[in-house]
Amino acid sequence: MSIWVDANGWPVPPTVLLGCLVAEVLYFRGWRVLVKAEQRRTATAKTATALTGSHVGVYQWNSWLWRGIFFLCAIFALLLASSAPIDILSSRLFWVHMIQHLLLLVVIAPLLVAGAPLLPMWLGLPRWTRRLVRASAMLKAGSAFNRLGHWLRQPAVSCVLLIIGTWAWHWPALYDLALTNGAIHDWC
Repeated sequence: MSIWVDANGWPVPPTVLLGCLVAEVLYFRGWRVLVKAEQRRTATAKTATALTGSHVGVYQWNSWLWRGIFFLCAIFALLLASSAPIDILSSRLFWVHMIQHLLLLVVIAPLLVAGAPLLPMWLGLPRWTRRLVRASAMLKAGSAFNRLGHWLRQPAVSCVLLIIGTWAWHWPALYDLALTNGAIHDWC
C-alpha cells in the first residue's frame, strides 16, 4: 500500500467523491438557472442602464460567478482534506492532522458560506422534489423544521455543535490511545 491510495485502493474515499459529485451537479444546475435569469434581466435592462447609468446586472453576474468559484474551491479543499496522503499521514503525524482540521474548519467553511449554496442547490433539484419538499413544508411538520432551523442557526448552539462534532470525531482516537496506554482500566 502506498501513501497515494488508501487500503481500498482509492485516492479519495468513494462516499466523499459521490457526495461532492452530487453537490456539484445540484449546485451548478441551479447556478446556471440563476445566471441565465440574471443575463435575461440584464438584456432587458440595457435600455434602463443607458438611461440611469446603473450596472446592477453586471455586478450580479460577477457575484454569481465568484460564488461558483468559491463553491468549487470548497469542494476541491474537501477532496484535498480527505485525500489518501493527508488522511494516512494525519494518523501518523500530528501537524498533518492539524492541517486537516484547518482545511475543514478554517478554509472550507468560509468558502461554502461565500458560495451561498442553498438557493442554487434548491434550484438544482428536480421540480418534483421541490414540489414534494414544499408540500411537506406546508404541513405542521414544516413549522417544526423552521423552528429547528432557526434554533440551529443560533451562534451558541452552532458553537456547541461544533465542539461536540470535533469531540465525536476524536473520540475513537482518544479511546485507542487510552487502550494502548492501559488507562482504559482506570475508566471502567
